[in-house]
Amino acid sequence: MKTITAINLTVEQLQAPYGIESHKPLLGWGFSNSTVRGKRQTAYQILVSTHESLLNEGNADMWDSGKVYSNQHQFINYEGHILLPEKKYVWKVCLWDENDDESSWSEDSNWTMGVMSQEWQADWIGLTPSIQDGWKEDTCEEPMPLFRHEFSIQSSPIRVLAHVSGLGQYEFRLNGVKVGDAVLEPGWTDYDQSCLYHSYDVTSYINQGDNAAGIMLGCGFYHVNGQTKRYVKYEGSYDLPKCIIRLTIDYSNGETETIGTGSHWDIGRSPIVFSSIYGGEDYDARLLQEGWDKVGFVDSNDHWRSAPVVRPPEGKLCSRIIPRNKIKETIVAKKIEVNSQAIELYDLEKNISGWPRIRIKGEKGSSVTLVTGELLTSDHHVDQSMIGEPVSFTYTLKGENEIEDWAPQFTYHGFRYVQVSYSYQEEPPELLSVKGEMIYPEVEEVGDFQCSNSEWNAIHEIINTSIKSNMKSIFTDCPHREKLGWIEQLHLMAPSIFYNFNVAPLYEKIFIDLEEAQEENGFVPNIAPEYVEFEDGFRDSPEWGSSFVIGPWYHYNWYGNDTVLKRHYTQMIKYVEYLVSRSTEGIVHHGLGDWGDLGEVPDDNQGFAVHTPIAVTATAMLFETSRILADIAQLLGYHEDVLRFRTLSDETKKAFNQAFFNKSTSFYATNSQTSNATALALDLVSEVDTSHVLSNLITELTNNKYVITCGEVGHRYLLSALSTYDRSDIVEKMLQQSNEPYYRFLVNNGATSLTEFWDGPLTGHSHNHIMMGHIEEWFYAQLGGIQINYSQREAVHPILISPFIAEHVDWVKANHKIAAGWIHTHWKKNDDQLLVDVTIPANTKTVIALPVTKNEEVTEREIGTINEEIKTINGVSRMYIHVGSGMYNFNIKKV
Repeated sequence: MKTITAINLTVEQLQAPYGIESHKPLLGWGFSNSTVRGKRQTAYQILVSTHESLLNEGNADMWDSGKVYSNQHQFINYEGHILLPEKKYVWKVCLWDENDDESSWSEDSNWTMGVMSQEWQADWIGLTPSIQDGWKEDTCEEPMPLFRHEFSIQSSPIRVLAHVSGLGQYEFRLNGVKVGDAVLEPGWTDYDQSCLYHSYDVTSYINQGDNAAGIMLGCGFYHVNGQTKRYVKYEGSYDLPKCIIRLTIDYSNGETETIGTGSHWDIGRSPIVFSSIYGGEDYDARLLQEGWDKVGFVDSNDHWRSAPVVRPPEGKLCSRIIPRNKIKETIVAKKIEVNSQAIELYDLEKNISGWPRIRIKGEKGSSVTLVTGELLTSDHHVDQSMIGEPVSFTYTLKGENEIEDWAPQFTYHGFRYVQVSYSYQEEPPELLSVKGEMIYPEVEEVGDFQCSNSEWNAIHEIINTSIKSNMKSIFTDCPHREKLGWIEQLHLMAPSIFYNFNVAPLYEKIFIDLEEAQEENGFVPNIAPEYVEFEDGFRDSPEWGSSFVIGPWYHYNWYGNDTVLKRHYTQMIKYVEYLVSRSTEGIVHHGLGDWGDLGEVPDDNQGFAVHTPIAVTATAMLFETSRILADIAQLLGYHEDVLRFRTLSDETKKAFNQAFFNKSTSFYATNSQTSNATALALDLVSEVDTSHVLSNLITELTNNKYVITCGEVGHRYLLSALSTYDRSDIVEKMLQQSNEPYYRFLVNNGATSLTEFWDGPLTGHSHNHIMMGHIEEWFYAQLGGIQINYSQREAVHPILISPFIAEHVDWVKANHKIAAGWIHTHWKKNDDQLLVDVTIPANTKTVIALPVTKNEEVTEREIGTINEEIKTINGVSRMYIHVGSGMYNFNIKKV
């Protein structure tokens, strides 16, 4: 029988990463696909070496773990010799299975350390106000800098590493070529706390002899100029753009040379004449000095000067291992019309987050301006009224009878349509093509969902488009108007995101953003990084700030990494203590509440909660965060804190019920869907009252013809409550109604991404938010039946396979990749039979709960007839079958 083999080796949850700064990085692996049943790991051995040749000889000069008897295959701490800055380490792993059969060694993998605590031997260089003022003209609002430096390498290096930070955004170049394919580098942070750098192996870019390094800078969030005529969400500047670069050159004789930025570098004017993360970007190709980033460049116009050494940013320079933003999808736009003012319109037929790219040919000095947006006005112009205006991108041609290709570099926008206009002297430029390039991090896609209902597939698609659109180095609320990291979706949307994408490292970076945004009194603002301070509930809402407790808990239970809990434990306590300090007799009254619920709002202030008192969801957050803290304290061994926070959660539950529960009617607060669902989903209802509260919730939905009134907080808990109590039939009825705004309403009204509010396609608000995408969790967990227990309370197994057989679909396929490998589920109705196929990866145990009544028979391809006990819970009968890895094919039919 074939044993299992380790594959997909990771360090700090990424494959072959650069810039590791941990002295004990976390190692992990998955397993080769195995359809053999019951395959599991019982032991492993890890070898780590400084060179591939040593590793191939079995010489682990850094670490030999020896044979370790354990089924653990993720988050294994490196325990070898001290890891040195910038060094590359190679490693592999061998496994033993349940029969103690030894696997072959995995393929080699590696990681490279970052600069760590050593001196950079480089200075920050940057743009100064005087230099920028000297470049400005009437048509040049925000000219950007270039920096360059030539250096010589006398012998062939064996390796060259580059460590680069450019604030706010940068593009690094060597010998005329862009290094790597990432964009919008580096990640966004509070630059007074942390400034990120990225590491690259640039050996292949370097020549023996003379070389040239160059870097272009853009403003990003580091410098938002509010004096521009373009749209900005806010005005704020840490400083003008600046950068630091360190090149480390290793030679075969063991010597190392370091080249860093400093006054010996040169600064020149960039062709980018306007740069704004909000307002757009302008590029004048006539200003491009050909060869500026190559050896032998001659400054014929005396435009270059010694680069100023500038004050370093306040934040610590550090490396965080996160997926990098890249151009992930390209869509060719279709020309749809030319309006009466000779403005051309192009349609991507899909709402995306990214930038437009054009190919164009024309005379020198002619220009093309691109205006992007999600909607069109009645007179066929791009409508930016709801997403911030004006935003535009202008390209001025160099005009050398060549085809010119251009896209912005240091900003992006949310858009579907591209409006094109020209400025020229004699002949208009010839626009050869317009494309939309969608940008999001290179995260691993770990989910796939399909079913026989085309509308439900379309819902799945628009939710995922919005997740991708709002995923950068933070999760934004929208890719156009704000681009800010509103944090409530980190917990409310977490499972929906986790089912589709492996965002473990990205979430860990965001948790650090929350830590850095937290104030001394424990308060956590609604956005992080907090580039702008809002007022009242828009800055301080418990449903948002609680992400700093609920988010790490979900993350730990989904991915298994307790280092997040250990790192942030003290800060999580501070936040809960802050909520307590804002409470009165156990009730929390402040915040935004159930944002985005459906109802008549005074003065057309859409978004503010109408149906549910703010104190209901705010106090529920105090209960949930204190209960989670007790669980975390138990996990980490802080026994006094266990008692403390269990007492707090019990007292909050009591106060919640005293304040909001109507014993005579068995409903909470206003009897709104959110009030009852939140209490049910978070276990705030006493056991004797649960059935009555659930009945009230279902009655309200039924009487309302399954039309929802919840906002983004209540909707998540509505789906959770109905799923927990096996009433997915009600969710199905909600999905099927199309008279009032809900998901079917969005699809039928042409949405290609998820709108801000339920009635978004008609009211004209943002068409690209993720905050209402919670049905995605239901698709995977209920329809697909892949249920991952991310709360870890009373869980027999962390994974349960329990599909809901919906009336309006004939078949469902759901796939989700965990660290061990892929889980596949597929069920279909076949005349009077139900066929259920399940695949479980190696080293994984689960329970398959099949919907079976006492007059039905269950058979399995290899086992034959199965006679497991049938249990009825919440009125639903299921047969529970305990399995390990392998492929299982069940047939359920009446007898």
